[in-house]
Amino acid sequence: MLKTLRSRVIVSYFAVVLVSLILAGIVFVFFLARYTVQREKEEFSAQTLAVSEQVRRVVEFIDRREPYNQERPLGFLGTDVILLRGILIASSRIVGAELLVCSETGRIIARTPRLPFRERLSGVVIDPEFLQSGKVMVTEKSLDNGGGEYLIAAALLEAQSNEKYFVVAVKPIKELGSPLGRLLIYLFAAGLISTGLSMALGIYLSGMLSRPIRTVARAARKMASGDFDQRVEVTGFSESRELARDFNLMAERVKTAYERQRGFAANVSHEIRTPLTSIRGFAQSLLDGVSTSEEEKKRALEVIESESARLERVLKDILLLSQIDAGELATNRRVFEVSDLLCRMEVIYGGIAEAKGVEMIIKTPDPPIKVNSDPDRIERIIGNLVDNAIKYTPEGGTVTFSATSSDRGVCISMKDTGPGIPRDRMEQIFGRFYRGEENRDEGFHGAGLGLAISKELAETLGCILTVESAEGEGAEFTLIIPLKDVVVND
Repeated sequence: MLKTLRSRVIVSYFAVVLVSLILAGIVFVFFLARYTVQREKEEFSAQTLAVSEQVRRVVEFIDRREPYNQERPLGFLGTDVILLRGILIASSRIVGAELLVCSETGRIIARTPRLPFRERLSGVVIDPEFLQSGKVMVTEKSLDNGGGEYLIAAALLEAQSNEKYFVVAVKPIKELGSPLGRLLIYLFAAGLISTGLSMALGIYLSGMLSRPIRTVARAARKMASGDFDQRVEVTGFSESRELARDFNLMAERVKTAYERQRGFAANVSHEIRTPLTSIRGFAQSLLDGVSTSEEEKKRALEVIESESARLERVLKDILLLSQIDAGELATNRRVFEVSDLLCRMEVIYGGIAEAKGVEMIIKTPDPPIKVNSDPDRIERIIGNLVDNAIKYTPEGGTVTFSATSSDRGVCISMKDTGPGIPRDRMEQIFGRFYRGEENRDEGFHGAGLGLAISKELAETLGCILTVESAEGEGAEFTLIIPLKDVVVND
């Protein structure tokens, strides 16, 4: 049930809302109960004071009607007591409590009929010093006569006698907060409504949160099926926009890698198929006896040997590129002189340049320059550049090698007088298997991996390979060995 992100968000959201409502409800009920009880006590006190005011007026009326008689309670006649009882009964319905008039000792003068005691209010302590005219004392007591906890409010009733009399209101404490039950019902109903609205909001929000993820998931499934043109719209919250941008970037790179892989496979198959076809054809001619003369046989064997060497070079280049891509290319750094490297290039490629009628010029640095790098990888980079320069420089042209120091490091430059490189192809020439159509037409052989290998080997060694050229004016390639790899002479 909780396997999807949306269901987990909804359940988590519901749990948070429910716990929050319960905690808020508990705190609210606690403070509401305290407020309700305190409010009822204040109203109870005010109502008791109002009843005492009414009783006081009756007492004043009786005092004016006939003189005070010490033999009678409060100087009242029996009919006066009945009058007081009637006032107490009427007021009891309004106050919501039982009322009585008593002496300081607890002797009851008049009372409402439902009081839990008859003749004396025992166990009630009324402090006459505290009570003054216009004030009410409220206490909570457990009455021996009726049992249970009661809220008692007492107000001073002034009379002509020296004895103190009071108007007392009695109410069971359990009746306090009686409106709270109805409020709790309303609170529970409000909680249900709030929970329902919160759940609806939670479902909506969970949909908003999970929608970008579902969109990305659908696009990913389509990419897994081979549709690499999938892109998602960059909308929503900052996190979802970031997810969409990262997915689109990933999709673009996957598509590029897939297309490069397809092109790589096609180019590899082409570069391998061509020499294999030549090898198989000439080998078959030898087996079938088509090549009968010694000269024809020698020619066939030379082609087989040449194409085998070509095939070996292509496979070695592919293996080297795969090692670079996997980050598994090992380097063997050591200190060597740049002059020795340039002289080695002259020895290896001097004969080839001379055979084509190209002059090869070597300018060794003075004083000598030492660097700490991998001489074999550097030689491979320079060798590919020399091979290309000789290949594309026409007869009578020159190929110039030089090495100089600069604030960037050691710059090993190779400049030729060939046809140059069009500006729109300056970056393409470093692509794998790239060969210009004009080169194919003019019969230049090669897999188009030399410059790609040189570029990636340079980056692996922390070097920079640049090219400057203009169409018809030759090209100049420069390998920059960083300053940190230059060895300072003592």
